[in-house]
Amino acid sequence: MATGSFPAAPDTVNVSPTRTRLRHAYTQAARRPNLTGMASLLACVPEEELVRRAKMLDEAALSSIFDAYYPRVYNYSLLQLRDAQAAEDLASDVILRVLESITRYHPRGVPLSAWVFRIARNRLIDVRRRHARRREVGLVDDAIALAGPPHAAVERALNYRAISAALSHLTEVQEQVIVLRFMKDLDVATVARILGRSQSAVKSLQFRALASLRRMLDSNSHRETIASGANGSAVAVS
Repeated sequence: MATGSFPAAPDTVNVSPTRTRLRHAYTQAARRPNLTGMASLLACVPEEELVRRAKMLDEAALSSIFDAYYPRVYNYSLLQLRDAQAAEDLASDVILRVLESITRYHPRGVPLSAWVFRIARNRLIDVRRRHARRREVGLVDDAIALAGPPHAAVERALNYRAISAALSHLTEVQEQVIVLRFMKDLDVATVARILGRSQSAVKSLQFRALASLRRMLDSNSHRETIASGANGSAVAVS
């Protein structure tokens, strides 16, 4: 999927005036050619003020939420589903749900990002119940083009493609912890809220998942070194 290219808002029946305004804001945001170059209210006003304006159906505020979270939800969905079209559909549905239900969001210590990703996770669970998971590692390039490189600490230590392939060998909850912590750059408290687990449980899951990833990636690196040496020997003999 090309950067800045987003699907249309899902079709609905008996659309209310409020939903019509939300769909209009969604469509206007989706049609903009260059998200990265757009000034966003999210960078200019506190999150509470942005949410207040969004609840009043301020188009600039709704568009700013779209700009900030559609790429992140798409990337998150792609890493989980390994299917670009399914990720587009899920991200489109999630962001429209976020905009439609923004009036029901009350922080109470829960950041907007945690609320958005909780909706995304619930929708992802629904999708997985209906469809078998498909691992199309090559499509991760779309996520890189859209949302930028992963967390710097992970990028320095591990290859993005290798991580994506290795994630498929983790348990589902371990995979979500790694994606949310290091690729979505969310703190432990926020991840705990999204997953409905304690912070200590998230830390434990993260520790075990990273240990498993290191073992798998070290094993892959060892095999590649042996293969490279074998190829070098073959060239030398010839």
